Amino acid sequence: MSWRALRQLPLLPKAARAFENWIELLFAVTGLSDGGREFRLRAGGVVRTHEGVDSVSVAVVWLKRDDGPPPQGRTVVDIGAGSLDLLFGSLSRGLTREVLKLDDRVLGVRMKEFNGRMVGGVLLTLKLPVSNPDRIASLTIDVTGAITRPSQDSYIRLALRNFVLLRYDSAVEFAPADKNLLTWTFRSASLAHVSRAGEIRFEVIGDASGTDPVELLVDHIGVKLRLHAPE
Repeated sequence: MSWRALRQLPLLPKAARAFENWIELLFAVTGLSDGGREFRLRAGGVVRTHEGVDSVSVAVVWLKRDDGPPPQGRTVVDIGAGSLDLLFGSLSRGLTREVLKLDDRVLGVRMKEFNGRMVGGVLLTLKLPVSNPDRIASLTIDVTGAITRPSQDSYIRLALRNFVLLRYDSAVEFAPADKNLLTWTFRSASLAHVSRAGEIRFEVIGDASGTDPVELLVDHIGVKLRLHAPE
């Protein structure tokens, strides 16, 4: 068991109140189980992680709801320096600058029918403010969003480009219980998710059942880096 996992054990009483299967979260955090997991919220909704995703991050971020002020060695990245593009669907409300602040002013994507489901999403491409990407110890991305027609078979997915395997790693999959904006997080300590030029590419995807009209709403995307000390 890692020291980082041990430090999160005081969160377990809160985990028991928040998650139906909190024992499984305990096993995942302490390293007694691995692979993709599904954590069911007592308030409704499901948080899914895929193989290789750090379950400690699920515990820390979901239960604390934020990372607090940036600690020493952490940099908050201005995503205004990047570009936000539509992946699938069409713009229904707001402007791309709406995602710069957590303020309930949303960017809306009208999802489009694909294979009997409604799909829509955005892609953030961002050059990180580091001259040497090898200094990046970890990367944390926070997303606040919602879908306007939630169901047990409708999901929001976060995916980060893997520049080594040339694919998008689907990190967190969440089935919202209602239309309210929620914040969820993906944390990676793998340099495979940063290009040699110091760039990241991050997708926020809405995937809804049926073919009735539905929107993906994105209120905020935040990026933080933890850097190794310079040699």
